[in-house]
Amino acid sequence: MTLDTERLKDDFAEAEMSDDISDISKADIPALLIFWALFAIVLAQFFTRYVLNNSLGWTEEAARYFLVVLCFVGAITGLRKGSHIALTFLHQRMSPPKVKAALSVVHAGSSLFLGYAAWFTVELAQRTSHQKMISLNISKAYLYSLVAASLFIMTIISLQQLWRTLTRSAQEVADEVNSTATVEI
Repeated sequence: MTLDTERLKDDFAEAEMSDDISDISKADIPALLIFWALFAIVLAQFFTRYVLNNSLGWTEEAARYFLVVLCFVGAITGLRKGSHIALTFLHQRMSPPKVKAALSVVHAGSSLFLGYAAWFTVELAQRTSHQKMISLNISKAYLYSLVAASLFIMTIISLQQLWRTLTRSAQEVADEVNSTATVEI
């Protein structure tokens, strides 16, 4: 199997970034706020360390925890938009009923995994409610609670995607999968 490099270049040229932000919704605002707070913390860390030569001790830990929260809150946007990495190679070569069945299994598995992860994270938050962060006098349970909330939201979105897949015709599901595939190998 060889890759057609000219076609790949054309496909990636079409996928370049644009100034169009029409797909941003109110659900993306928490991720954007966390991102800018993380940016401010890292900027403060850089400024105090390299300009003032006297770094703030709490910025490294805060940046680490903000990055963890950003990962999970940002995953909500990725799941909502369907922009997570997916293998569509097989879906493009399967019949519509098989595509619908495969996507139903994938969405059901994702829902179960995310639901279990959310439940597990709630238990983790309860067990760490008495533990404080090292340089900040804040309970780690807040961090795990934000992660759990993100996982619960992703579970709901995944269940909605499962419902949407189950209630549509096999041809509609297959057409949607084939229209979202950007690069074919």
